Amino acid sequence: MRKADDMQTDDIGRDESRNEPVRDSRGTGVMWAGGAVVVIVALAVIAAVQNTQEVEINFLWMDGTLPLVLLLLIAIGATVVVTEAVGLVWRRRRRNRLRDRDELKRLRAG
Repeated sequence: MRKADDMQTDDIGRDESRNEPVRDSRGTGVMWAGGAVVVIVALAVIAAVQNTQEVEINFLWMDGTLPLVLLLLIAIGATVVVTEAVGLVWRRRRRNRLRDRDELKRLRAG
């Protein structure tokens, strides 16, 4: 089996000898992301332990009190949902652009 370094690839990352995408795991950022998640979770636990007091909230028609840690978790959860939704749209648009570019190259070549 050949290593990714030994393969000749074209400008869109395909192995020219077999015309398939090169599977290379370098640069995926998985280890970095895992470490970042551990640090963020540790910081969230510390914040939860230190912020147990009740806070008053007034949002639109809702009034009440909540533990500060619960309010922080709601804000963090909402942020995660919004950023993942934006990322999903961005990735889908990028995939479509790349697919259209590949199809255009194929049509121009043939």
